[in-house]
Amino acid sequence: MRPPCSRITIRHNPTSADTFHRTACTSPTVNHSSTGCFTLRSTSVPTGSCAIRVTRTANSSTTPAIASGSLTRCKVFITAVDSTSSFLAMIVYSFPMLIDFADPQPWNVVRKRVEGLPLDTVILRYSSEIGVKSRRTRIVYERHLVRNARRLLRREGLSYREIQWVFGRIYIKTQQALEAAQQLRRLFGLSSTSPAQETESNLDAIVDTVVDFAKHALREGESFAIRCTRTGDHSFTSIDVQREAGRSVLDVFKRKVHVDLEEPDVEIEVEVREKRAFVFIGRLPAAGGNPLGVAAPLVALVSGGIDSPVAAWLALRKGSRIYPLYFFVGSHWRKDSTVDAIVDVVRVLNEWALGEIRQLFLIPRDAFLKPILNKAPRPLTCVLCKRFMYRIASELANRLGAQGIVTGDIAGEQASQTIWNLAITTAAALLPIHRPLLGLDKSEVVALARAIGTLEISERVTAPCPATPPRPTTRAQEESIEQAENALPIASIVSKALDRMVRIRLT
Repeated sequence: MRPPCSRITIRHNPTSADTFHRTACTSPTVNHSSTGCFTLRSTSVPTGSCAIRVTRTANSSTTPAIASGSLTRCKVFITAVDSTSSFLAMIVYSFPMLIDFADPQPWNVVRKRVEGLPLDTVILRYSSEIGVKSRRTRIVYERHLVRNARRLLRREGLSYREIQWVFGRIYIKTQQALEAAQQLRRLFGLSSTSPAQETESNLDAIVDTVVDFAKHALREGESFAIRCTRTGDHSFTSIDVQREAGRSVLDVFKRKVHVDLEEPDVEIEVEVREKRAFVFIGRLPAAGGNPLGVAAPLVALVSGGIDSPVAAWLALRKGSRIYPLYFFVGSHWRKDSTVDAIVDVVRVLNEWALGEIRQLFLIPRDAFLKPILNKAPRPLTCVLCKRFMYRIASELANRLGAQGIVTGDIAGEQASQTIWNLAITTAAALLPIHRPLLGLDKSEVVALARAIGTLEISERVTAPCPATPPRPTTRAQEESIEQAENALPIASIVSKALDRMVRIRLT
């Protein structure tokens, strides 16, 4: 059996190293049949979520073991290279911070610790996007946040007494604070939420509330920490709160718990305002971005693939409402088996959009694909097809008052998505083309699709485009595109395609 491993050094560049230290877990060893529990202590890698894949390569099979949790904002692949506790590891940087809102672990931890406490408030913290805005712009964003929070709570059937809006925070007074905090994680414009209990902003009341939280959440033998932030003038400091509350907790538990300021089992936080204070355990990561509605609307090109719904979601996350547009295959949209999946995807997006997506627009691809196949060179089919999509989407956007088009293009993933072809296709659009996925890897897009809830729906679609040529061009030339389009009645094709547009109502 492999000896216990208490330390693994991760070298991710020639000049620095990070160290994994073992924490308490059920497995005494790290080998091919067990899962290791580690905490990354590093100044060079930010905290977040990760997965650890451990694989034995010496004296054993190569069955992998997975350990996941809130460790580091990267994926870490650890490979054993001998029968001792020596490991090699490769860190692959990713962006789980963007998908932390979908991680159930923070919610499970918070619920376990605070369920049953007299929670009466949800604390909403703004995303970093709002923090960098001017005061006047922040007020506009905060108004949208309050309005969107009301709509989300109403949709989820969660009651509240009052929404209090102060600089830097929104406090929602509700007896369903735990459930509301979880649901509000899906609200764009927030960095995190916390279910909390309000108390008076005097030292005695704060300490008493902290002790109540500790009695409920702490167990003998566990460690804890008290954190305090304070706004306004008070007769005490944040350090006073931490010391007095910590001393009282130790006295109540008769020193059977201990303080750990680095990695406590339970972290009780206190937020002191001018005339009141809030005590809570845990911060639930939220969706981030800008409040929905603060940016101009966009036409979102959606397909049956994984990428385009993620791009549309990122547009929502930046505050833009979207008008989804799908170019269906065949003479009638009911004959396209992909349409059902598209409708399901748009309904998922509509949940994030708080019901703002009221219609799905469908336009027949045959309206421009048949002329292309009849008169243009086959290798140019994909590029010409995409140029017509952009022309039609631009015209639709003008009719709807949208200010741009968002697509799921990933640089180099398909023939029409090479940088050269993207330049050619973009030139046909009358409005800006937004490509939020351009620099992402497919694995990152898949992770986002899973987090927002569209992946399983997109995976139902398997039919490829029937018009894709055997060898599409990856570097179309302007001269060849111009020559091919000169043989096509472009304005007539665009007009007729829009005349055949179908709208499917979602609400």
